[in-house]
Formats: sequence, structure tokens, C-alpha cells
Amino acid sequence: MNNNTRRVDRGRGWQQPLHRHITALTIGLILLIVLPLGSYSYLRGSELIVSGSQQFASNVAKEAGLTFANDYKPVVMGVELLAESSIGLAESDRQRLAFLPLFTAVLRQSVSLASVQVGYGRDEIFVVRDLHHKDSLAVFDAPSTASYLAESIRIVEGAQRLRRYFFDESLALIGEPTLQSTDYHVVSRSWYQQARQHDGVIVSPPYLYYFSRQIGLTVAKKSVQGDAVVAADITLTSVTDSISTQRLTENSELLAFDDEGRVLAYVKGAEHTPSKLDKFSISYLEDLDSSLLNSIAADLRAGEQLLQFEFNEQAWLGSVFSFYQGDSFNLYFAILSPERELLLPLITMRNRGLFLLLFLLVLIIPLSWLMAAKLSYSIRQLVRDTQRLEAFDFTASPPRNSSVTEINELGGMIDKVKSTVNHFLELTESLATEHNYDALLEKVMRATMRATEGRLSAIYLYQEEQEELELASMLGADYAPVSKRIRASKELSHLSLADKEHSLVQSFNRGEVVVYPLGAVQEERPLLRRLLDEGLVGDGELVVMPLKDRFGHSIGVLFVAVDQAQGNNASKVSFLQRLSGFSSVSIESGQMLQMQKALLESFIQLIAGAIDAKSPYTGGHCQRVPELTKMIARAACERQEGVFADFQLTEEQWEAVHIGAWLHDCGKVTTPEFVVDKATKLETIYDRLHEIRMRFEVLKRDAEIELLRKGQLDSLEFSAALAEQWCRLDKEFAFVAQCNLGVERMDEEAIEQLHNIASRRWLRTLPDNIGLSWEELRRAEGETSSLPAWESLLEDKVRHRVSRVSGQALGEEFNMLVPALHYNRGELYNLSVRSGTLTAEERYVIQEHMVQTITMLKKLPFPRHLAEVPEIAGGHHETMLGTGYPMGLTKQQMPVSARMMAVADIFEALTACDRPYKVAKTLSQALMIMAGMADRQHIDGEVFELFVAEKLYLRYAESFLTVEQIDIDEFSYRYTSDE
Repeated sequence: MNNNTRRVDRGRGWQQPLHRHITALTIGLILLIVLPLGSYSYLRGSELIVSGSQQFASNVAKEAGLTFANDYKPVVMGVELLAESSIGLAESDRQRLAFLPLFTAVLRQSVSLASVQVGYGRDEIFVVRDLHHKDSLAVFDAPSTASYLAESIRIVEGAQRLRRYFFDESLALIGEPTLQSTDYHVVSRSWYQQARQHDGVIVSPPYLYYFSRQIGLTVAKKSVQGDAVVAADITLTSVTDSISTQRLTENSELLAFDDEGRVLAYVKGAEHTPSKLDKFSISYLEDLDSSLLNSIAADLRAGEQLLQFEFNEQAWLGSVFSFYQGDSFNLYFAILSPERELLLPLITMRNRGLFLLLFLLVLIIPLSWLMAAKLSYSIRQLVRDTQRLEAFDFTASPPRNSSVTEINELGGMIDKVKSTVNHFLELTESLATEHNYDALLEKVMRATMRATEGRLSAIYLYQEEQEELELASMLGADYAPVSKRIRASKELSHLSLADKEHSLVQSFNRGEVVVYPLGAVQEERPLLRRLLDEGLVGDGELVVMPLKDRFGHSIGVLFVAVDQAQGNNASKVSFLQRLSGFSSVSIESGQMLQMQKALLESFIQLIAGAIDAKSPYTGGHCQRVPELTKMIARAACERQEGVFADFQLTEEQWEAVHIGAWLHDCGKVTTPEFVVDKATKLETIYDRLHEIRMRFEVLKRDAEIELLRKGQLDSLEFSAALAEQWCRLDKEFAFVAQCNLGVERMDEEAIEQLHNIASRRWLRTLPDNIGLSWEELRRAEGETSSLPAWESLLEDKVRHRVSRVSGQALGEEFNMLVPALHYNRGELYNLSVRSGTLTAEERYVIQEHMVQTITMLKKLPFPRHLAEVPEIAGGHHETMLGTGYPMGLTKQQMPVSARMMAVADIFEALTACDRPYKVAKTLSQALMIMAGMADRQHIDGEVFELFVAEKLYLRYAESFLTVEQIDIDEFSYRYTSDE
């Protein structure tokens, strides 16, 4: 039977743990109190919200009624005033216009008053309109300066004619009156007919005005004098505006209407803006684009009431209130709202209350459970901790706070064990993945301080040549390096092994852990004294342990200062002894890695130096290009904007750039120096122009001998003829010598002249196949050797053609045209080079150094983070268009660092002072040339723009160029991409 199985006494019925009973009782009490209170609050709140919505509708109706009354009363007074005047007797437009000031005075009494008019029994009407209202000028096509419009409709020749007069603010007539036909008959208007039948003021029901197409009322009264009716049109704009600005809920619908169902204003649902009514006829409730209003139109006509109904399976509440009651009609305001939206705040509050109740229940259940099971939980937590130890899980445990002292103590011991083991595992993992030596030392010290709760740690490493211990690194209480001032002090920076009494030297010599108290440091221990004076250590102990390599040899010491108040330092010393072995091996590995990197760096510089030393004319090129490349890369990393804003290099990428830049010309070890340094066209190991000169000397001697044979000795004719031939030969040799320099481009005429000179013949009487190497003799096979032999002055012989060695085919990744010959040393062939001094074969030999560079570097077993070194080193002769060599890469196919080195390589080559085949360019010349190359996309325009913007050319010039070359301080270039 399982010992953990809980036994239950079945005779006592249903039983549960105490924490379950407490939880159930707590939940029951909360529900018993909260649910009744919540229900009552919800019902009472619903009543208050519904009552508030009704009061809101009543207030809106009252406000609309007050607005209408404020507009209506001044208008009635104005109409009565005009009715008492003699306007009813005016028969002509002139007589009627005389009353214009009185009409405009009445119009100013109310902003809602649109017009004042007088209708005559002869079916004539005189109207004065206020053009200050919105859109009035556009409606009546009035001049922009018009303020009032007077309209006169009279019967002319049996037809109704409308004449319009426009007046400005000072009632001055604007322009000439206009005359047009109209079908307006005042005698047919309902307000005219009603006013003639009553002695008092009448008010018409709402209707659509004939001219302005606005909804309004007409106040009219029969004129005291004459057969006329005085009337005024009142728009309901102010009333509808005040109603339209009201809002109760998101989907509430508001409207103003009369008891006949004519709609004056309507705000539809969530639009919250007045809906546009038909401007050609007045809209009724049934005409509106609202299925809601269409369904209850009949109920709304019933007058003031409270509505409660369902529409689209949703409950609605409504209120209808009157805001004007007249003799013949009434005006009403109605508001309809979804019941759920009215009650939404209350529903939200109810839901939040339920959520809070649920949250409290969820919170109380685990709290009650935890409180009742606190002791057993602490024990179960300890069990889980031991289970994690068994599973090699040494992560920190959650904090525990048991009321039992023994449980806390046992938990604390388990935590210390886990912390110690975890620190050791973290240290091993961290050190195994760290490649930076200085960071490795700091990690060793940081892990040591955490494991021992130390406040200071330092590592001293053995320097064999100086016979001393040198401070490698020191961390303070915040795990940060101690200031350089303190580390450089004489008491700390170097410790001589001759000081046998020094605490660190003793530990190093003995190979044992040494512990020194810090409370009473004597003057004979200057290191400890200095640490105390700087406040880096306090009362406690200094634990010093030796660091030994895998062969048991001491390589240094590590010390850590531990406070005395922490206690149990003996266990920490024991842990440090076991930790020191792994730390020593890690440090030794770091030292070996540093030595390997130093060896690789020396080897790289050795190769670069050998390449530079190979040619006295390119010395320093392999050293200058890396410096300039890294200058450009640093500038790109520091950029905060533009295309290089996100450009950054990691430590490994910097190493790849460094190695790639130093080895960018390593393939030149295979390039003959006589090709690299070829200053003239005939130069190989020496300048073969000397042979040509000797042949010209032979021709000159032959000319003299030939003249002597003709018997012209000591005669003036002989001297003149000889001088003429010698002069011609001298000029021809001078021309050949000039061609040999290659400083000017040769045209077809120069090539032809060179061939003419080459056709001269000279007599060779000595064999040309003795005293030669077997390789040259092999090439000379097939040449005639009978003597004497007449030969051309300049010849392209078979022996001049050096065949390409079989097996030298390019790899598929390279995109270069390989010449058929390895070399062609033909004299006429070389002198006929149109530009420069190199033949196509020699140019390929030089370009082939890039093939060799990439091939050599790809054969080296670079680690993964240096895999880009061949690409970086082999891309500085490519172009952005893919027309470069050796692989024909485009901009997108090259890493940015390779494009940076291309700019550095070209700038260094243009400004170098040690090239035999060219004069060093000044800064301005070099930058102009490179700007053209950037525009033609031979180099990266963005990198060159950075090079110019950061003035890297000046920084480079200050270190590597002559004063004469620095001819500018400023240069500008702006790269524009074609993409």
C-alpha cells in the first residue's frame, strides 16, 4: 500500500479537508450578500435611467418651444405694425419701395424671419427678403454685395411678371431690376385666404416655401387700409438646429413634426447629423428612410405620450412632447432610443460587478486554499526542490516563508547547494563559449565573486621574460572593472617574483591557496594596504589561489576579497579550490587562442610585407589599403542616417575585414615582378630597348661602311649623305624610344610608322641559339639559323611566344577571358600596344593575381566567422555593373566591406608615390577620377559619397601623402542612384 495514500474513516460520512470547507463557506457568504444587493441596484438604476431619458426629451421640447416663441413674437409685432400702415394702398413698385426701410426694420427683428410680404387682391404681391441667410445669394442669383431683395409680381399684358430689385446694406439699389415670368399666384396661397377671412393674426401650418424651398410658417394679417394681406415667413431653422444638436444614445432617433405627420427635422441613428429632407416637397413620417419610424408613424401622430415597443426583436423606449400648440396645428418633438443603449451604463456596471464578484471568488478560493494548507505546501515545496536536484535542475526556487524554523533552514541549505552548483555550471558554459580573452577573464572573476559573495576580485598572470606577475583584470563590488588609475598604480600593476613575502607571490610559488585577514594589514603588504585605502575591501579575508595549466605549471593567481560578516568562509575556500582548476584551464585556452591569433596576424603581415618587398615600387600598398579600408568601415558604423544608418560590424566581422584587407593582394606572390613593375613596353628582366639601340648603331655603321665602299671618302658629298642617313636613323630610334614609354595613346598612323621602321633589315653574323636555356631553345625550334642572316629591325619571333602551361584553366566561378599565350614578348607586338605598357597577356597575368588570391584564401581552413574573407579580399577589382574581374560580380553580389576596400585600393593606387609607370595624383585629381568611376558605377557611389562626406581622404593624406599632393581641403560629391 502506498504510504502517501490518505485514509478516510467511512463511518463518519462525507469528509473534506478544512481548507475546502473554509473556501465553500466564504463563497456562500459572498454570493448571499452580493447577489440580492446587485439585483436591487440594477432594477432601481433602470427606473432612474428611463425617467431621466423622459426628462431629457421634455427639456429638449421645452427648449425648442422657447426658441420658437423667441422667433415668433417679434414677427407678430412686425406684421401688425405693417398691417396698420398704408402699404395696402400702394399700387406701384415706386410706392411700395418707399416702405423698404420699414420692411428691413421688421426683418431685423428675428434671425428666423426669411421675408416680409404684402399680397394684394389683384393677385399682386410685394416681397422683401433678407439675403443674410445661408445660401440666399446663391438661391436668388444675387450680387455678392446684395443684402436685401425686393420682389414685385404684377400682371403685365395678362401674364404674371416677377421683377427683382437688389439692395445693399444701405438700401442703395444695385444694378438694374430684372424681369421674368412666374406662375406664382398669391391669391391661391392658404395663408392669404385664411388672413382675408379673419380679423386677427393667423399662423399657417408648416409648409415648403415656394422660392427658397425651406420649411417654415407664415404669420399673416389683413391690412387695415386697402385690399391687402401683410405676411411674414418664419423658417424653423433655429428650432430644428436646437433639436439636431441633441443626443441621448448612439442609435437614438430624434425628429420634430406636426400633428399631420409633416417632418420638420430628423436625426437618424448613429449618423448624429440632420438627415436631408426632400427639398421639392415636404416629407411625412411615412416618407422617411427609417423602417423604425414607418412602423410607429400612426402612434406618433397621437400627440404627447410615452412609448414602449419592440422593433427588430429589440426593445425601444420613446417620448413625445409638444413644443408649440396653435389654433390649427401643433408641433411635437420625439426621441426614440434602444432600451439596451439607455441601460448600457447600468448593464456595464452590472457586468463589472459580476466580473468583480467572479474575480473575488477566483482570488478567494486559492487564498483560502493556501492559507489552510500553508504548512503542507512548504513541505511539498522542499520535496519538489529535492526532485529538481535529482533531475539536475539547479534553477533558483521561488521564495518560501514558512512559520516553521526547521523548514526555512532546510530550504536555505538546499538553495545554497543549488546556487553553488548553478554558478559552476554557468561558469563552465560561459567560459566554453567566450572567445574574447579580456571578457573571459572578467567572466571568471564575476563567477567567482557571485559564488563566494565577494566584493573584489583580480587575476594576475605570470610574465616569464620579466619574472613578474602582471595585473590582467580587476573587478569591484558592482562587477565593473576598477578604474584605470587604481589598476596602473605601482602597488597593483606588477608584482616581482623576487618579493618572496608578498601574499600573491607566496601563493604562486607554493601552488597553494593562501588566506590573509584584512583587518590588520601591515605596511609591509602594500597591495593590501592600497586596496584598503581605496575602499575596495573592508574587514574580512583575502583568498588567493594559484592558477595552474593542465601540466601543473603555475600561470598566475586569482584572489577574491570576502567580507567577514558573511561567515562560513571555509566552505567558500573549499569551493574556490575546486573552481580554480577549471578557471585555469579556461584561461590557458584563452591564452593559447590569443597566441594563435597573434601568430596568424604575424603570418598575414609577413605575407603582405613580402608582397610589398617583392617590388620596390609598390612597397607599403598592402599596409596602407587595410588602414584606409578600416577608416571607411568605421565611418559607416558611426553614421546615424542615410544608407549606412543601420550598418554595424560585430567583433568577428571586424576581424574578417582586417584579414581580408591585409590579404587582398596575397595572390601577387605568384605575379612576376617584371610584369608588376613593367615601366616600358620592352621591359622584362631588363629593358630590351638597349638591343634595339644597338641594332640602330649597327645600321648607322652599315650606312657609313656602304658610303665608304662607294669611294666617297673625305668628300663633302660623303659627309652630307652620311649625316642625312644618321639623322633619319636617329629620328626613327627616338620615335621607337617614345613608343616604348607608353605615355601616349598610339593611333593608326603611329602603328604604321612603327611597322615601316621595323621593316629595316640588319645583318646578323653570330648564331642566336647558343648559350641559351633549354626552355628558350625549345621555343626557338623551327627558326632558321643559317648565317649570315638578314633580320628585321623589330621582330616578333617564334621564341617570343611563351605558351600557357596545361592545367592552368580557370574555375567555373571566374569570369575572365584567358589569352592563348602566357607571354608574347615580340618586339613589334609590345611596341604596338596602343595604351600603357602592358600587353593583353601581361595584363591578364596581373589580373590573375585576384584569381590566385581567392583560390589561395579558399584553401585556408578559416573558421565560420571568417568565411567572408575570400569575398572581401577578392572583390576590389569588381564593378557595380558586373563588368569587373575576376568573377564579374554586381553590387548586390558583393559584401559592403568588399566595396569599401575597392574604394580604398583605387584611392591608394592613384595617390601612391612609388609606382614606376605613373606619376602620383594629387587629392583633387584622384577624387575627380573616382567621382567619374562612381558615376559610371565602376565603384560604389554610396561608399565614395561617405568617403568624401567624412573627409577620409584628408585624414589619410595627413599620414601617407606628400605635402605637394594635398592641394584641396574641400570636395563634394552626391551620388544619385539610377534605381
